[in-house]
Amino acid sequence: MVYLRAKKFKRKNDKQPRTYFYLVEAKRTKEKIQQKVVRYLGTADTILNDYKLLDELKPTRKD
Repeated sequence: MVYLRAKKFKRKNDKQPRTYFYLVEAKRTKEKIQQKVVRYLGTADTILNDYKLLDELKPTRKD
């Protein structure tokens, strides 16, 4: 099972913690569930910027 995980980290200089997003795969081994990071996605700002770039590349439809 693969799902989205958000982790918050706070640095000494920052007032607000930053949230980082990961795609995580969960596997059950005996009695424990182990998580493995499949892909690092970045912060919400970087994800939004990447989405905007992809949206600009999308061809427009002519009807």
